[in-house]
Amino acid sequence: MNAPYAPPRGPAARVDRWRARLFERAEARVRRDVAVVSVTFDDFPRSAGYAGAEILEAAGARGTYYVSAGLAGSRNHLGALFDPQDLIRLHDAGHEIACHTAGHHDLAAAADDDVLRSVAENAATLAAYGVKTAASNFAYPYGEASPAAKRVLSQRFDTLRGVRPGVNRGQVDRALLRAVEINSESVESVIAHVADAAARGGWLILYTHDVRESPSRWGCRPGELTQVVRSVVDRGLEIATVADAARRALTR
Repeated sequence: MNAPYAPPRGPAARVDRWRARLFERAEARVRRDVAVVSVTFDDFPRSAGYAGAEILEAAGARGTYYVSAGLAGSRNHLGALFDPQDLIRLHDAGHEIACHTAGHHDLAAAADDDVLRSVAENAATLAAYGVKTAASNFAYPYGEASPAAKRVLSQRFDTLRGVRPGVNRGQVDRALLRAVEINSESVESVIAHVADAAARGGWLILYTHDVRESPSRWGCRPGELTQVVRSVVDRGLEIATVADAARRALTR
């Protein structure tokens, strides 16, 4: 199996990430009376569609699955990825199917036409698989954004999610929302962010990948996800899909 792609991390890439945060912002505000958590899964592995969904559903909650439709039926460092039938099952159970480009493309240096083509291809493939609701939210593969990608995608989607950690509160950029990763090394930090959201309000978006007993470094064990979900529920916070949370939390 080939090593997973890793985006550039040198000085030029750091400047690009700074530019992505600074320019082409889609300003919005998180309501002061909101305290909500969204649990999201990127790519997504079948383990997230089964173990992840079961954990959320046991808590009476639903998640958001960011899908790269071209990966259906494949296998990589995250394990077996979703099948088309998984999409229908999750959608029919009330989970949100969202966009992650057609082929999990790094958008940091992509041309506008390539970005739009990938999004259109993803939408067409999901519709062909039988997903009845068009995706209204997006997550950047690898967390890699650019001002150009933000500009074109913010016209197509309600929210665009990155991977810069933190709780979304006050004035935010809906074209590059913050999110906190759940992996086997981060559970205590995640629970600290949950406590912060409970104490000070805001919209906390969590994300992970595979959910299995021997996870990748981008995933977590079922018991760890259960621990995070329990920490949310025990603090009286609601878990909502990104679509539902955005409707309640964001004003423009």
